[in-house]
Amino acid sequence: MKLLSEKQAREFEQHVFECEKCARDISTGLDNSFILREYRKESVKINELLEESQKSLDKGNIKTARNYCFRALQIDPENTNVLKEIGFLYNMEKNWKRALEYMHRAIESSEENSVAYFHLGQVKVGMGEDEKAMKWFKKAAELDPEIADSLVELAFKFEKAKKTILAKKLLELSLTLDPNNGNAR
Repeated sequence: MKLLSEKQAREFEQHVFECEKCARDISTGLDNSFILREYRKESVKINELLEESQKSLDKGNIKTARNYCFRALQIDPENTNVLKEIGFLYNMEKNWKRALEYMHRAIESSEENSVAYFHLGQVKVGMGEDEKAMKWFKKAAELDPEIADSLVELAFKFEKAKKTILAKKLLELSLTLDPNNGNAR
């Protein structure tokens, strides 16, 4: 048996270290690809559940729609889209307390989600808190200027519901975001 020189021993140790590092990298890569595959599966499942929720809502069955969302929430308890959808469904039922709870959770999950702020504004309108609603509509508009058209649509609905002051404020906000918006004029 031949003994290694000190230099050869260091080179061998370096080689073993590099092999171990490579093995860890491969292992981590495998772990990451497994995690990524599982994440994709969960995302697909959540999207399927949200689609089923929408189908139920289209049929007028809010409770079933919400149940699909709760199943999605079990997969990912912090999914902004699911939280926002549950809040929206409670809003449709005029369950303001629960609607607020889920809209706030959606915002906590993703503070840059303009649609969650927009829906929170709608909840506040339903509660009769128009000034607070404007705060949330403005926040939604700050995050996404493209929301101007949605503000115009909402303004027309409020105008029909005899909420002319709120409608006017929404149209003004829409024009601030997009001065060329012909629908807001």
